[in-house]
Formats: sequence, structure tokens, C-alpha cells
Amino acid sequence: MKKLLLTTLTTIALSSISTAHAEDAYVGADVLFGHYGLENSGVSSWNGGGETVSGRVLAGYNFNSNWAIEGGYADFGSSKYNFTTASGVNGSLDVNSHAWYVAAKGSIPINETFSLYGKLGLTTNNVDRDGTGPASDATQRVTNTGLYAGIGAQYKLSEKVAVTLELEHFGQLNSYGNDTNTILISTGVRYSF
Repeated sequence: MKKLLLTTLTTIALSSISTAHAEDAYVGADVLFGHYGLENSGVSSWNGGGETVSGRVLAGYNFNSNWAIEGGYADFGSSKYNFTTASGVNGSLDVNSHAWYVAAKGSIPINETFSLYGKLGLTTNNVDRDGTGPASDATQRVTNTGLYAGIGAQYKLSEKVAVTLELEHFGQLNSYGNDTNTILISTGVRYSF
């Protein structure tokens, strides 16, 4: 599945630089805001992690004013958690996570400068965990493939530049003993060729 996503993103990137349809391609960069929490039934208290600020880069192709395809890479950043088990033993867990996604995008233009949109596709989420103490058995890389979905709004500042605000669901990240839903708010800029 990871190879399929990488192949799709490469195809999007190559079509984005096509001179025949260059006006239909776009690239973007976003800041992602979210909350990443860990849970485990054997842990009595967590300390650390919490709110995260991270980033994403993306590329897309507009087939017309209503339909597009988009793919990108989101880095969810890293968090360090300290915890105490129910039996009073201390440990820590370092978590780094990122995702690749590809999605179909449907837009509804409200006027010449403002539009609403929704996205639906697939995401591959990767979590690298490094644990100490009781969490040393959690040291591993975990990959989940799942549903990606988002809703948002776009405002054109000019013919080439627009700003966006989105609410997105990147599927689940396997954390430590459970799966955590990854819901983020993002804001960013788009540049059309």
C-alpha cells in the first residue's frame, strides 16, 4: 500500500509540472494543530505530549473548478511522555509520527474568491516509538493504512495564491496499547501554476 501511495504522489507531482496543463496544478504548505494523547490500561498517570504544532507539504491537480486530486506528506512531529504504572514503576516513551495521503477533492465555489471543499482518500500513518522502563517493549515502528477525510474553506488572495482552513482526519495512529484517532486543524497557503 505504501508503494501505491508513493507512486500516486509521484504521478501527481509529475503531472503538476506538465507545461500543457500547468495552470491546473497547485502546491501548498500547511501548519497542523492537534492533540496527540496516549492511553494504556496499565498506566496510572501520563505527563508530557499533548498539543502539537506540525507541518505538511502537498501537491494537487484541478480537473475543473469542482474536482481535483491531491496528495501530500504530513509530519505530526514528536512528543515525549513520562508515565507511572499502576504498580508505581516509572518509564518514558518518545513518539515520532508522520503520514502520506492521497485524496479526491470536491469543491463548491461560493463566489469568485471563496469556496468550500471536502476531501476523501487513503492515508498511511507511521509511528516510531522508543520506550524505556516498562515501555521498552513498545520500541518499534508501527504503520496503519486507513481512511483520510477533510473539510475546509479556501479564500483566493490573487489568481495564483490562496489561503485555506481545514478540519482533517488522518485515520488512526497506533500509540501504546491502543489506536488514537488523528484529527487536526490546519491552515496554509496554496500556489497555483
